[in-house]
Amino acid sequence: MQWFSELGPFFTVAVHRPPPGPPWRPVFELPASAALSERIAEVQAALSSDRRVASSVAQLSVAARLLAPALALAVRDRRPVSLLDWYWQPPVAATFALSVPADPRPGSPLTGPVTALAAGLPGLPARVGWGNVASAINTAAVLLGPAAHPMAGQLLAGVPGEPTAVGPAFRRNSCCLLYRAGRPYCGDCVLTGPRPT
Repeated sequence: MQWFSELGPFFTVAVHRPPPGPPWRPVFELPASAALSERIAEVQAALSSDRRVASSVAQLSVAARLLAPALALAVRDRRPVSLLDWYWQPPVAATFALSVPADPRPGSPLTGPVTALAAGLPGLPARVGWGNVASAINTAAVLLGPAAHPMAGQLLAGVPGEPTAVGPAFRRNSCCLLYRAGRPYCGDCVLTGPRPT
């Protein structure tokens, strides 16, 4: 069984009861996994960038993959959900496989693996990591539509140093560094200035 496949691959999750066996792995292992290190190296090679840029871009992608279905579940169940009993499968690609429990546990999706990804990746400043988390939350909320904005605002309130206003005009307070690889500025980049209201 899958949930949210109608919303696209970033939201799609498998559903488990009881916890699945190999090749599924507990999601709390993901931030320190060899698979994530390999993904960072792949991004670095693809962008011809330094390790710091690659770490940020890979971390943003992983955060988006975790937080998109977490927000969809929070909107559906009308409460935030914990990721601590989620499972994933290598390799870490843009839409790597995720499995969530049939009865999602209440709790903050920002703790555990998301905190480790934001504040614990070697060479990645925590400010950049948390900005990526905020960007991932807002992007998921925009894709889900206005019904998701209040819950997304609650989640953004738990992201250090980032704004809580949700929607297309969202502007993060840090930069994901992608421009340093010769790519355009992101739509919510702090470096492009405020959007008109």
